[in-house]
Amino acid sequence: GLGGARWSTDVTLTNSGDHPQAVSLNLLEDGHSTVSERTVTVPARGQRRLKDVVTSLGRSGVGGLGIQSSSNDVTATSRTFASASGATYGQSLPALATGQLQTADTTWLLPGLRSGNGFHTNFGLLNPGNVTATVQFEVHDPTGASLGTVILAAEPGAFVQAVEAIARVTPDPVTGAFAVATVSPADATVSFYGSVVDDGSHDPTTIMPLSREGAGGSLMAPSVASVAGFGTTRWASSVDLVNLGTTAAAAMLTLHLPSEVLTATISVPGGAVWRSEDVVTEVFATEGTGWLSVDAGSAVLVGASRTYTTGPEGTFGQSVPILAATATHSCQAPVLIPGLTRADGFRTNLGFTNPGVEPLLLQVTLLDDAGSEVDRFDVTVPADAKSGYFEVEYKGRRYKAPKKLRVR
Repeated sequence: GLGGARWSTDVTLTNSGDHPQAVSLNLLEDGHSTVSERTVTVPARGQRRLKDVVTSLGRSGVGGLGIQSSSNDVTATSRTFASASGATYGQSLPALATGQLQTADTTWLLPGLRSGNGFHTNFGLLNPGNVTATVQFEVHDPTGASLGTVILAAEPGAFVQAVEAIARVTPDPVTGAFAVATVSPADATVSFYGSVVDDGSHDPTTIMPLSREGAGGSLMAPSVASVAGFGTTRWASSVDLVNLGTTAAAAMLTLHLPSEVLTATISVPGGAVWRSEDVVTEVFATEGTGWLSVDAGSAVLVGASRTYTTGPEGTFGQSVPILAATATHSCQAPVLIPGLTRADGFRTNLGFTNPGVEPLLLQVTLLDDAGSEVDRFDVTVPADAKSGYFEVEYKGRRYKAPKKLRVR
């Protein structure tokens, strides 16, 4: 990668069913439709972690991964990362089912993009379909002005990417940019994403596409912060809101903290972006951790958020999705959280946000790789609140990685 970084990808396969599942892996390589295949078995109620999956398939380079199983019980997560000074940095890329892929019948948005002033943005495109697919990324600055279009085309089974994509359409630095993406032809089915990279730390932040049809005036960021962390770290949350309408939208921001609820009104210009680099401090003049709700009435908004810390090399952080207020998990069915770890220099934090008016009692079950239950405990999340983060090292126990949690 840029700056001498070397990247690799770990994949975790999880089987929530009661029977072992055979899973076929197919590597779709950069610019090719070459396929390298491997079959692995995932135990019942267990998981299988594949370190450096590209090398394990006998290949090198960049591509996408096709995952096939005869059961809907199999899910997958991945982390693409590099190492520096004895530590790692990277990003999570979700595995998408066929019905979750991007198609030509909607317009897609990628908010929260940056170029220059120490950052660059990449676009990636995987075409698992049967026809050559094209995605046009029309890049806009924060005022909504079009800067130009980046076009990616991929043959069936191929992966392609545009490195420093925004620099292709403007030499000027831009923060708070967004891209409007369209897929063609009509029968194309693809997966694409943006990646915003800090040029100093090389830490990437994943930007997944949002559909225009899923935009609205009632949104939530399940976690925001402005607070000191472990060691010398200090964490802050940036927020980008894109107004897809033509007129300015008044939006009520509500910060839900453990001890108080604060509100502020902002204006999001029509066709443009409202952005805060540290929403908790800049907008609410306070500190702490909580969650953020956005009420803009009938306006049509999408958003992106990143929680990050700044060090000598640059920034390190992660994307936190800004969701439609209705996009919460039902308490009627278990939620699976795979790939957790507490060993080999890693730890896992969990947070639960309850936007409802009644307290929630969650039962957390910890399972090992083989699917055996190793612990079970309850978490109470007050109404209109986010529970405090806690580590997977629970009740003084140290769990060897990776594990998964089943939340009830």
